[in-house]
Amino acid sequence: NEVFWKLLDEILHDKNFIKPLFKKYMAMLNTRGITSVKEIGFDEFSGFQNILSELESEEFRDSKSVELRKKQIRTKFEHKTFSGRIALSSEQVEDGEYNISDFLSEKITRLCRKTRNIEIGKILKEAPEKNVSNFDELKDTINDLNPERHNTLVLSQSLFKFLDKEKSSDGNYILKINKKERYSENLYVDDVIVVSDEVLGVKGDKVAFVGDLYNFATLFERNKNSLRWVSESVIYGMSLMLYTRFVVKKIETDCAFFIK
Repeated sequence: NEVFWKLLDEILHDKNFIKPLFKKYMAMLNTRGITSVKEIGFDEFSGFQNILSELESEEFRDSKSVELRKKQIRTKFEHKTFSGRIALSSEQVEDGEYNISDFLSEKITRLCRKTRNIEIGKILKEAPEKNVSNFDELKDTINDLNPERHNTLVLSQSLFKFLDKEKSSDGNYILKINKKERYSENLYVDDVIVVSDEVLGVKGDKVAFVGDLYNFATLFERNKNSLRWVSESVIYGMSLMLYTRFVVKKIETDCAFFIK
């Protein structure tokens, strides 16, 4: 309802009302071990950025009871709408004898994940490039990252297949990855993910992203997914279309590399 977000805008800009609530919220986060906040402005109306800036210059900054060390990152974005056809007709719904809820849930999850992965991959390719020609150089690149961050290695399938066959001088395989737990025994990263080549490039590309994945790229989702029956002139019937709104933005640029 349009009334609600307009009212929310007024509330969030009432500094006398919102500042005490924000301080309480920060105090709660501090009790749970969170002492650093990365503030990402949402659209134009939240007002949190201005409040945070004011709090930095007030006595609140030096309070013994509340520790606020904030890294503020501002980014502007516009959500994009993606749509895709689900292989299901109205005739199938009427005539089928299967569980339609389970069927749709699986299809929606798979299509949304694939769409998001492709968009995330486009952003990951914008990380500073590093040319790597052997396993030792890969390890050097990883070891150049800040070890205090949660670093993730995202391998294209072609690069993984290549590295998976590399052997040491004594004939043992070099790369050791636990697929179930998604970690490597001999690479200093927190997570290892293998994706299809098309997520990070094209078929056959031996490339990878390594770094703080969750701070390098952020996924902004808007509302829930929606379904709509659309007339199909080709099949002379109705087909189901999925609509999803989100955008992926590059946030921190100095915490990752794109390996080629």
